[in-house]
Amino acid sequence: MAMAVFGCSKDYDDTELKQDISDLQSRVEKLETWCTTVNGQISALQGLVTALEAKDYVTGVSPMNNGYTINFSKGESITIYNGKDGAKGADGVTPIIGVDKFEGEYYWTVKIGTTAATWMLDTDGKKIRTTGDKGADGSAGINGQSPVLSVATDTDGKVYWKVNGEWLLNSGKKVQATGDKGDKGETGSAGAAGADGAQGDAVFAADGVTVDKTKGTVTFTLAGEDATTFTLPMASEMKIFDKFDTFKVNSEKHELTLALNVKDGDYAAIKAELTSSKGMEVAMVKATTRAASTPWGVELTSPTFKEDKIIDVNAKVNFILPAGMEEGEAALLKVTVVGKDGTEHSATRVIVYTTEINVESVALTDKSVAEGGTIKLEPIFTPATATNKNVTWKSSNPEVAAIADDGTVTGVTKGETTITVTTADGSFTATCEVTVTEKPSITWAEGNLVADGEHGAKIGKPGDGGLYFQFGSLIGWSGGANGDGTGTPTDGSTLTAKVVPAGCTATAWDIVWTGDPDSDDAITGKGDPCKHYLGNTWRLPTKDEYVALFKDNGYPDDGPWKWDDTSKSATNNDLSLTFPASGYRSSSNGGGLDDVGYNGYYWSASSENEYMGYYLDFLKSTVNPSSSTNRARGFSVRCVRD
Repeated sequence: MAMAVFGCSKDYDDTELKQDISDLQSRVEKLETWCTTVNGQISALQGLVTALEAKDYVTGVSPMNNGYTINFSKGESITIYNGKDGAKGADGVTPIIGVDKFEGEYYWTVKIGTTAATWMLDTDGKKIRTTGDKGADGSAGINGQSPVLSVATDTDGKVYWKVNGEWLLNSGKKVQATGDKGDKGETGSAGAAGADGAQGDAVFAADGVTVDKTKGTVTFTLAGEDATTFTLPMASEMKIFDKFDTFKVNSEKHELTLALNVKDGDYAAIKAELTSSKGMEVAMVKATTRAASTPWGVELTSPTFKEDKIIDVNAKVNFILPAGMEEGEAALLKVTVVGKDGTEHSATRVIVYTTEINVESVALTDKSVAEGGTIKLEPIFTPATATNKNVTWKSSNPEVAAIADDGTVTGVTKGETTITVTTADGSFTATCEVTVTEKPSITWAEGNLVADGEHGAKIGKPGDGGLYFQFGSLIGWSGGANGDGTGTPTDGSTLTAKVVPAGCTATAWDIVWTGDPDSDDAITGKGDPCKHYLGNTWRLPTKDEYVALFKDNGYPDDGPWKWDDTSKSATNNDLSLTFPASGYRSSSNGGGLDDVGYNGYYWSASSENEYMGYYLDFLKSTVNPSSSTNRARGFSVRCVRD
């Protein structure tokens, strides 16, 4: 019997095979990393072509590590890395991506090895546009394409280039991305590997960005022997406008402040040209050549400078608007700054006439509100005559305080929140802090007691002077212009009994009155007028409740309690409370009123003794919530409820 045995020698060394595989993987990884960088540069090149077609200009060239950041006036900024003109690896070819013009449009090109650059074609054999076509008659335009470079290993184990996922071909053959390894010798030792040249940049050449300040241009040079260049105009380094959007003027606002960055002595003149459909006018800082008959006029003022020659107040252009201007009528403003060397720097802006007055700023003031209470925020617009005062509101912490569309803030729980208002016109914003305090144990009526028929009383408006009561009395006396406690009382007027409980026999003013708010006797007229006329849980406040109300009051200037000289009242906007200074009736002055508009007096339910009662006393400079006096005096009444 014959037996054949096959096997591998234990002396076989596969180190070289593993090294080959490792080397191939390393080269592929490097190529993939390089592809990522180059694809970004292809996008940058597409941005350059877009800028060229849009007649855009460069506003800045900022050096960065191994490249530049390029900013445009219209388009998005791009980043260009310094290229490297590297030698190719053995049998490996680096494709060079470029663009060229054909029949007025730009298309992508690819140059492989030493052959001439050819058009990059899509799967249908058509040239690939660099930027898109504009749509006609409102239809959508055709998007441009950015070719995406990549590498992939084919079935033969070699690495080839791909463009947009398809094999890159040269004369019908795939283009190899890395060099081949040498063949094996008879002894089994590996052939010498093809050397990998330093990877060249497939888009931009080394030092491919050149700024020429004399010509005012920036030139971009592409990679490759042909060194295709693109030249774009560079914006003047002179700053004239801070914005380039449409500037609206009207009969009240027709002045534009420039944003010049010149120094004193660096310029010879400033010129403003204003062109409308009816002609052009020119103004200079020191000489105006405006024709009087031109419908649109223009004037120019010089900038002023600080001691260090930096601008203090910038130059201004004033538009002289003739009668009969129509909404939307437009003009073109061109401002030119002439340097001391004669160089001109210009900028242009559209000016449109409108009857609308634009918002320039908005402000808010800090507020406080009790839990469950509400206050309304009022934006302060500049100018106050702004046409569009629509705003939106936002609370940073709605769980503390919520805000409605009309600016009404509702206190939810104790804490603080920031309220932000944003204007519809111009998107200006302002903020204020709203502090939510603990809910008070009582609720204060918004106004004093006023007459409600012959035998009744009700809560009046915040500005009503109200009826006058003696301490612990149910009889309300009137000294107001309307005779019922509404409106403003008249100083020195004689009071008359306006509200008397049904069946009451005590209708005369008692100069030795000793009423009792704890009783409720309609016949004698003694009792708590709040409880008697309003019912439910309404009552007179105690002395301590007045003291708590005016605690940390900041009166009369700092707040929250302030003296309002217009309404002659003590006011607290946070609590929406107003106490008019309604004066008082003396126990022995013949029935007339004193101190109206000067002093405010309000009875409490607290007695000091059988002849004296506590009351709130204030005038424009001081406040005392725990004063006491003779019960026979006639004071205003403010009610509370639990």
